[in-house]
Amino acid sequence: MSVHSQGTRWSVEIYEVVDHDHQQRILEVFLEIGQPHVVALGTQSGRRSYVIVEVSSEAERTFARKTITAIDTHATRTYSSKGSPVSGPMLA
Repeated sequence: MSVHSQGTRWSVEIYEVVDHDHQQRILEVFLEIGQPHVVALGTQSGRRSYVIVEVSSEAERTFARKTITAIDTHATRTYSSKGSPVSGPMLA
C-alpha cells in the first residue's frame, strides 16, 4: 500500500449486490482499474453478496459508488462510515 499524507480520511461503504456473479464482476473491474486509494473486497452472508470499499476521499467514494451501480443497477448501500484519520487502509 502507498503512504498517504496526514489528514487523509479513510471511510468504508458496504453495498449489497444482486448476486455473487455481480459481486465478482465488480471486484474484477476495481482490480482492472487499479485505483491505489480504493480498496474493494467481497463477502457473503447466506445468499446475500456484498462489496466493501475503502476510500480516502469524497471523490473516490463517488467513483466507487458510480462504478458499483454501473455494473449492478440494483446495488444498495447498506453502510457508510464517517471516515477515520488513519494513514492507510483499515484491513485486518
